[in-house]
Amino acid sequence: MWGYEPYGMMGGYSGGFGGGFGMLLGGVFLILLLAIIVVVFIALVRGHNHSHAAHWMMTRTHGLAGLEALDERYARGEINREEYQQKKKDILNGRV
Repeated sequence: MWGYEPYGMMGGYSGGFGGGFGMLLGGVFLILLLAIIVVVFIALVRGHNHSHAAHWMMTRTHGLAGLEALDERYARGEINREEYQQKKKDILNGRV
């Protein structure tokens, strides 16, 4: 019990996957896991930004087309000044 132990304190068992190889494999696994987390995060952020940009562009394009149509209706006399101003305000505020 108190004498010489030829295989160390754990009787030759080094734990894990064989000492240094286990540490190397664990390090590679950790780096791979972190890389996957970063890639997923970037994909979510980019997808979120692109959807907002597309929505903003669509709103702006439709808003400009709406203003042009409104201007034409006012110029032809189809709507009065008050109605024109109210509709213009609605279009610019995105409530159309």
